Amino acid sequence: MTPSSTHIVPIDTSFASCNNTMSAQPVVQVSSVSDYFSNLLDTSAWPARWGCGQWSETEGWFYILSDLTIFLSYSAIPMLLIFFYWKYKKIPFGRFFILFGVFILACGFTHLIDVVLFWEPVYRLSGFVKFLTAVISLFTALAMVRAIPIALSMKTEADYLRILESKELLEKEIAKRTLSLSETNQELESFSYSVSHDLRAPLRAMQGYSSALLEDVGSKLDEQETNYLKRIIRNSNKMGKLIDDLLSFSRMSRSTESIEIFSLDMLVKNILLDNYFKLDVSIFEIGTLGSIKGDKDMIKQVFENLISNAVKYSSNVAEPKIKIWSESDKKDNIIHIEDNGIGFDQQYENKLYEVFQRLHSDSEFEGTGVGLSLCKKIIDRHHGTITAKGVINKGAKFTIALPK
Repeated sequence: MTPSSTHIVPIDTSFASCNNTMSAQPVVQVSSVSDYFSNLLDTSAWPARWGCGQWSETEGWFYILSDLTIFLSYSAIPMLLIFFYWKYKKIPFGRFFILFGVFILACGFTHLIDVVLFWEPVYRLSGFVKFLTAVISLFTALAMVRAIPIALSMKTEADYLRILESKELLEKEIAKRTLSLSETNQELESFSYSVSHDLRAPLRAMQGYSSALLEDVGSKLDEQETNYLKRIIRNSNKMGKLIDDLLSFSRMSRSTESIEIFSLDMLVKNILLDNYFKLDVSIFEIGTLGSIKGDKDMIKQVFENLISNAVKYSSNVAEPKIKIWSESDKKDNIIHIEDNGIGFDQQYENKLYEVFQRLHSDSEFEGTGVGLSLCKKIIDRHHGTITAKGVINKGAKFTIALPK
């Protein structure tokens, strides 16, 4: 092939001497790192790649197009990785994805510089780009060393299938237990209906006939016979109260809360105004109680029980006094109810909240042993706490903490 002035590359078969192409140019000498970077784009020390060696057009452009293709591919790969990471930011090894993308892009620029060298011998720039690529490659390799053990510990597709199967089995078990619980609740409803109606009927008959007999022939009975009738009436009344308390305790487990913010001052005031305890309200010393959050009816039942207990267990004191006050911390509203009554032994505090557990006999104070159990269940359902402190013959203090 004969040379032509229109060709970009030398196509003659003679050897193109690198030294001859450089002879007319003053060479910049580099002796330090600062010299290196200050002359980063200097081309005086080398010829362009076309001018050094025997390149035909076919050989040159084959080399150039290969490097360009590699550069374009290496540029597209990190773009796709960044797009993937942007779409799914919660993927594991997100930072490794970015580092790997930078490494691929740096590799691509080394191939782009190789293309530029055919026309501009920027070998110092080429060396700097390769150095950066080497540093990034080292960090990428270190990142892979850290990432591979974690990746190997990640769940495989088979693991996820096993988890899915376990989840399906668990859902079936939950459905089965939910059905069983529903059936149990229906049985409890039937039991509650039976207790409420079937057991009350004979109780009402006992109360009614005993009261009628006492009224009609009471004057003809001796003292012992009259006492028998009164004991029947008294114990049937007690049984009726026990049935009411048990029903309340049973229903509490199945009822749903209606949470609202309401005034505790007004709630306690209404309890006292109902004259439920038939005592002079002057025995009460009530501070500002503020507002609390909870089911109003349930909380009312708690305070009715606690206040009635305070009244009952201080009834034998010459000057009964009941204090109700509140305080607050960052998490809870705290309410105290304190009396100066008979008190209790502190070591038996836990027994106070057990059903049918009483620290005093019926001959001392009437009761069913369900009231405080019901209070604790209500407070537990409100994610609060109830505690008690007592000293025998010096009174008791109950403290309720309810979340704000």
